[in-house]
Amino acid sequence: MSVKNNDTRQKIYPWITMIACCIFTGASIGVGTNCNSIFVPVLAKEFGVGLGAMSTQSTVMCVFMSAVAPWVGRALTKTDVRKLMTLSAIISGTAFASQGFINNIWQYYITGALLGTGVGIGCFMLITSVINNWFVKNNGLVVGITMSVSSVVGIIMNPLLNSIIQNYSWRYAAMLKGGLMFATIPVVWLFIRTRPSDRGVKAWGEEDHIKSDENVAVEKNQAADISTKEIFSSKPFLMMLVFSFLFTVCMNHSGHMQNIASSAGFSSEIGAMMLSGYLAGEFVGKLGIGWLNDRYGINKAVYLVTVFGMIGIFGLFFADRFGANFGILCSLLFGPMTATTSVGFTLIANNTFGSELYPRYYPYMSIASNIAFSVGSPLIGFMFDFTGGWAVSYIFVLVSLVISLMLLTTASKMMANEMQKENA
Repeated sequence: MSVKNNDTRQKIYPWITMIACCIFTGASIGVGTNCNSIFVPVLAKEFGVGLGAMSTQSTVMCVFMSAVAPWVGRALTKTDVRKLMTLSAIISGTAFASQGFINNIWQYYITGALLGTGVGIGCFMLITSVINNWFVKNNGLVVGITMSVSSVVGIIMNPLLNSIIQNYSWRYAAMLKGGLMFATIPVVWLFIRTRPSDRGVKAWGEEDHIKSDENVAVEKNQAADISTKEIFSSKPFLMMLVFSFLFTVCMNHSGHMQNIASSAGFSSEIGAMMLSGYLAGEFVGKLGIGWLNDRYGINKAVYLVTVFGMIGIFGLFFADRFGANFGILCSLLFGPMTATTSVGFTLIANNTFGSELYPRYYPYMSIASNIAFSVGSPLIGFMFDFTGGWAVSYIFVLVSLVISLMLLTTASKMMANEMQKENA
């Protein structure tokens, strides 16, 4: 092969891989999970149950996502990523499409179990592992772009699917979701490879050398051989687990924006605008955290978006005094911080433990985050119920965020010291 052709391959293959990852993420998260909520009211009416019973599906989904995460981490060190992504697409596509044929609430829960399994296999870990392998330079930005696609797709597909539900049937909309997920399988096999060496090229930004096959094999074996006991004996890792849980709990005001607006005396329209402000902030945060990671490091990126988030939460104390526009501004400031649980956690795990050990450590951080999502929203709600206001929950979040940042800083320093000792 000529040098010119090889240079062309070197330039285009990393970005082709990124685009393919964007397509997979857009279908799995953007169309799949981000469009679930528009089905809830119509299914509740169809099955004759309350919204609480319908929401149980989300809990079922989180349980199964957490259950498969450690297995995915181990499998990723030994298996072609395309096989795992295909398995994810088949399970998720089946879950989406089968919702078009269900007639009872218990069947809806089964689709939630399937969806949790499929998304748990193919969601953040596989995509970010591929990107970590393919991008040395601009790694954080590419992760941010890939994850932010799910937000854009959700914005586009929600009204489209809602139109199908209103004008035709929710069953057709569900089957369309399944079809889109199945359509990612040929994209995966045509355009995605686990490593650049599988294409005979280097990672983007790896200018001086490419790891030999022997070195890659050694690193993969190190990741595969590390035991669960060794993982949980690491003090920095245990601190990261607590950080992941506590930080994620603090993100759950996003699910109460409508109630926060109502408590401040705002209309439901303003509540919707506050929610849109939060989502816009989250989208910016996904891109911003990635870009900041590349320039200043992931810890500084998390510090910055957390400071903005804390300003937003603090401002909500006074939303009723300063009016609706101020409330919308506060929700916008809160949004970027919430992107830490998606883009941020993956970059933290990769930067702290290294790209080869990332698949073994990140699944447990993901489990901690999923548990926090499950308990965080009702916890915030109970605080409001018992106190009659949001002030206690705001104070809880502000204090918890400070503790979270202290845990992140300490764990990062401890891990850096351990690595220095090993290399000495």
